[in-house]
Amino acid sequence: MPKRPMGQKQAKMAALAAKGKNKESGDGSGNSKESPIDLDKFAKYSKFQEDNHEKRLQILQVQQKLLSEKIEASKIAHLTAQENKEVKKLEKESKMMEAYLSISSQDTSSMSDVEKAERVAVMKCLRQKLFPVTE
Repeated sequence: MPKRPMGQKQAKMAALAAKGKNKESGDGSGNSKESPIDLDKFAKYSKFQEDNHEKRLQILQVQQKLLSEKIEASKIAHLTAQENKEVKKLEKESKMMEAYLSISSQDTSSMSDVEKAERVAVMKCLRQKLFPVTE
């Protein structure tokens, strides 16, 4: 009959014995004075974590900068739109003022009564738009 393979505990003990770290080398409580962590690997890992943390901070800073620039750009676009709206309003008012001045300086002696009435109505409307009465 073939020999049975060794059990899990025996394999573990054999591996520890091969490394020279069997249970008897400890203080009896299972805690050995030797560190199971390889210090070189630990140093590399901690350096990797620090570098990774710095890169994450840089990414966060770039994201915040982009966000603030995006907000600033949207504010500027909003102000530009408001200014354009104001410019259009002023252009409209200036055209209305030109029309008002043109109509007010016309000679009414050759106009019929209907034309005079229309002129008065137009001037009244333009006057109300240009010079609103505030109460």
